[in-house]
Amino acid sequence: MADIRPATADDAPFIHAMVQAMSAEMAVGKTASSTPEDFRRHADAYKALIAWDGTVPIGLCLYFPSFSSWRGRVGIYIQDLYVAPAARGTGLARHLLAAALRRSDAAYMRLSVDRSNAAALRFYAREGMTPADEERIHVIEGAALARLKGENR
Repeated sequence: MADIRPATADDAPFIHAMVQAMSAEMAVGKTASSTPEDFRRHADAYKALIAWDGTVPIGLCLYFPSFSSWRGRVGIYIQDLYVAPAARGTGLARHLLAAALRRSDAAYMRLSVDRSNAAALRFYAREGMTPADEERIHVIEGAALARLKGENR
């Protein structure tokens, strides 16, 4: 079994490489624009676990704390969960999620899954996760974000 440990700022190149690999596999028409320096500079904004096979990183769970005002409870939001192709089917994704939960006082876990990622959808369903069909994720960035940010009323 892989050695799972918390990432440090020095692991930024490995985190970036796995996010890029995940991005390349997804069929969403966008690629990740982050850089290793982004992960280093913003290391206080997230937590990450890296799974290692010796000196080779083979898995990533990047997450951050969450709070549900409706539940009144603390949880975690999984931003990225990645397992290298050679390590898939070994249970590593489940071990990464479990390790993230053990490092928190989470009463729940949330994440988003690309609709075209059938394998991930099956995996999360097997783990007991259910889609929040009543919710839709909304994103604002670029010029629209700048306009909203500049609002001073």
